[in-house]
Amino acid sequence: MRKWFITLGGALIAWGLFWPTGTQALKAKPSLPAPKSIHIASGILQPAAFQDKLQQYIGDKLHTLSSQKGFENWNNAEIHITTLGPGTHGWLVLLTQRGIDVGYLVITADDSGMLKLAEYGRGGTSLFSPVKLYASMLQQELIPSNMSYTDFRSSPTYQSERYYFSALQSLWKVTVSGAGGEPWFLDGKTGEILPLTMKDLKAVIPAKENPSKANVKLSQPSSLLLPTFDPYARLPWVKKPALTYENFEDVQKRLNQRDKIMYTAEYWDRSIRYVFPVTGYESRPDETPYLIVEQDGLRYLPFHSVSEQGKFYKSS
Repeated sequence: MRKWFITLGGALIAWGLFWPTGTQALKAKPSLPAPKSIHIASGILQPAAFQDKLQQYIGDKLHTLSSQKGFENWNNAEIHITTLGPGTHGWLVLLTQRGIDVGYLVITADDSGMLKLAEYGRGGTSLFSPVKLYASMLQQELIPSNMSYTDFRSSPTYQSERYYFSALQSLWKVTVSGAGGEPWFLDGKTGEILPLTMKDLKAVIPAKENPSKANVKLSQPSSLLLPTFDPYARLPWVKKPALTYENFEDVQKRLNQRDKIMYTAEYWDRSIRYVFPVTGYESRPDETPYLIVEQDGLRYLPFHSVSEQGKFYKSS
């Protein structure tokens, strides 16, 4: 049985005061202490203690997921960990093989310091993939056509930051040194330009979770993965009422019947609408259930988060 060991660089001096920055490429090693419940209290923390807890949490999640069908290539992946921010109390874990994305995790922490798996994904393009950012900016003629990926990553002219407010409010902020004016904002998954300004970012109010839904955990493991479909073939949100789901089991039942379910949500003062085909679900004992949506790869999103922030429709 494969286990994980992750070494983290940087230091945490005080919760909410200073967070480690930068990215460090890491290799999975066959050692990890037995997983345990982790709670990081507010206040001053010893850097070593914090790193051990974060290491153990990430290692536990990687160990669990890599043993599941479809995640086998995570076992030999190179791991890259970077902070999300600024001020969002989160970490991005990117997994690659020979420079190709194979998956990702987003770990966040609440005000009390409790860590949680905000989302994860596999296949296609990973969330916040720097390769995708480069390709998108090249395609949209935001950078010179003759600029290589290596030059882009090392250039002091283009400074990129990852912002993660929620699963569907994840974006790149790219600042051009010496250019003045507003920075560019690009979707964290697709790399598409978003019509946003710094004023929009400052106005973001983090989504509040409904405790009654956030704490729902199932006792039996279950999973389902269905073929994807074109969510724009029909536009049910235009002329049909949204489906009403009281709980995860309601969605699970629909998907088990092979219904084509779509999920849609509006963000940024309703200026951007996201539409996804729901292609399955994943639930593990004593963990929150996740819905699977297709967006250039599979994204596993906590059911309680998406159900609070958007609506479901039947495609056919």
